[in-house]
Amino acid sequence: MPATMTRKKCGLPFKRLSKAAKERAIEKTRDWIREDDIQLQDTFDGILSEAGFPNMTIYWSLGYCQGDGVAFKGSIDMDELMKHEPYIVEQLARAVLLGVNPDDWEWSGKIEQHGSYCHWNSMDVELEWQPENVDFIGRAIRTHIAERCKELSREMEKIGYSEIEYQTSDEHCIECIEANDYRFDRDGDLI
Repeated sequence: MPATMTRKKCGLPFKRLSKAAKERAIEKTRDWIREDDIQLQDTFDGILSEAGFPNMTIYWSLGYCQGDGVAFKGSIDMDELMKHEPYIVEQLARAVLLGVNPDDWEWSGKIEQHGSYCHWNSMDVELEWQPENVDFIGRAIRTHIAERCKELSREMEKIGYSEIEYQTSDEHCIECIEANDYRFDRDGDLI
């Protein structure tokens, strides 16, 4: 092919479609975006890591149905969590004032997700600690962690729905169509 010749693209650009064909093209693009499964994993991982809950397994269902939401599970790294939760440090300081040697304090914990739903109320915090003579402090910390998990779940749910609404909006679909220079037939079907 001579250097001055260029290959002509087949089909019509979005801007040249009729109103009805544009609506069809947008709807087809929206369906494709839904099927492509909007990626939220990195966003949710980042939120949990910044809150002191790295390496969690995250579950979500955001289809505007009963039981939808975001939940997570995994082992709690108490050293990491204390860097992000001053309340826990304050409670451990109380234990020191009660005579507990910080070197004797041992923690293990995990967050479990239960049932078939994944939302803020489908997680349980299990926490074990030594020495046992400060159970009231351990229970206070467990309650605090459980409430923090619920807050994070609600925050991620809100962010997830917001991202889904944006990704499936007419404006975003048109941006995708134009950025990729998609071509259509006269009915608005992708060629």
